[in-house]
Amino acid sequence: MVQPVENQEALRILLIDDELSFCEAVEDILRLESVALYTLQDPSQAISHAQALKPHLILLDVYFGSITGLSVLKQLKNTDALKAIPVIMLTSSSQKEHIESSQALGAVDYLVKPFRVPYFYQKLNQYLPHPLTLESHPPSAVTLLYLIEPDPSLRQFLMTLLTHEGYRVRSTDQFDSARALKVPPTAALFNPHQAHGKAYAEYCTTHHIPQIHYTFDLTVLPIPDHTLKLFLNEVKQNDQRNTQSPCQK
Repeated sequence: MVQPVENQEALRILLIDDELSFCEAVEDILRLESVALYTLQDPSQAISHAQALKPHLILLDVYFGSITGLSVLKQLKNTDALKAIPVIMLTSSSQKEHIESSQALGAVDYLVKPFRVPYFYQKLNQYLPHPLTLESHPPSAVTLLYLIEPDPSLRQFLMTLLTHEGYRVRSTDQFDSARALKVPPTAALFNPHQAHGKAYAEYCTTHHIPQIHYTFDLTVLPIPDHTLKLFLNEVKQNDQRNTQSPCQK
């Protein structure tokens, strides 16, 4: 469903993807006044919505059910009123044939899921008429932390602590849920000594997801202030590294 946007002067981006969770993740990333993001899960309506919206950029998934993203791309490029709109293809694989096929049909670029937020901004800025500036927004607007903690009390405590500091936090008690994310978080927070913690650390390294480790002793409460300060400093330093290097994957 296309999302209504009040500011018609904003940069307009049309996201066509049938995974609702992915659309919600992109909405979360682009929660900026300068961007009007419209999401569409039904590719059969792509042409009519693109004609009505006249977006500055289209993000189009390669994989759907009976309709492929490549067939939608072909329709877009065969429509006079739409063929000049840049289209970035989205795919969960980097298979050479998919990339070559989309570029042959007129796509300007592609993004392989999952991707890092700064790299996503870099791609958008190559094709939008006015660039988005990641550094100009407060951490709460761009920083998504993903907390993996099985203990409900500690999980709630850390979520409250980080939210109070201005960060957006999603949480789970299972590493498998974290692996299922379509858009990697700005940082993953977890205890590496948990069961499967080492395997998830390797997953983060492979997918270039910054890791913030903690080992809080719940037998010693309250948690000492200096321990919490060190933890928050590490979170802040990670955030600064991401905002200072928006063009790195």
